[in-house]
Amino acid sequence: MRRRLLAAITALAPCAVGCGSPPPPTPSAVVLASPTSVCEGDAFATRITLDATQSQRHLTLVPVPPAAGEAPLQLDWSFAGSAYRLLDGDFHSKKLTVSMLGDRPLHAWLVVHNDEGGEARADLTVSITLRDAEGNCPLPPVDGGAP
Repeated sequence: MRRRLLAAITALAPCAVGCGSPPPPTPSAVVLASPTSVCEGDAFATRITLDATQSQRHLTLVPVPPAAGEAPLQLDWSFAGSAYRLLDGDFHSKKLTVSMLGDRPLHAWLVVHNDEGGEARADLTVSITLRDAEGNCPLPPVDGGAP
């Protein structure tokens, strides 16, 4: 009897320490960029829109509008790589506009938090396109900026 009780306690001991409520529902982090590449040496000429408006409060494959009364998502953007300028929005906006020096790619990370404690991450890289032999940018022109 004592061995069975000891075996039961041993089996349940990890649960007493590690079992609890399930993890919070995970939000869905989605980030889109337009354009996704700038020419080498862009020198802050191209406006790059970063859009997180398709991020959702709960993980989903089909975007749905938020229910009435739902708390808004909290967004945190961070960047590395090329020097950049924040033109519109801020580091907590669903949509923001940046420009970049264009000496190397710009990496953007988005962290989305819901009010239930869930967190999701998304990232993207705005790449660099090399100029042609004559020094021209092979990318098509972009509204609001250089090609």
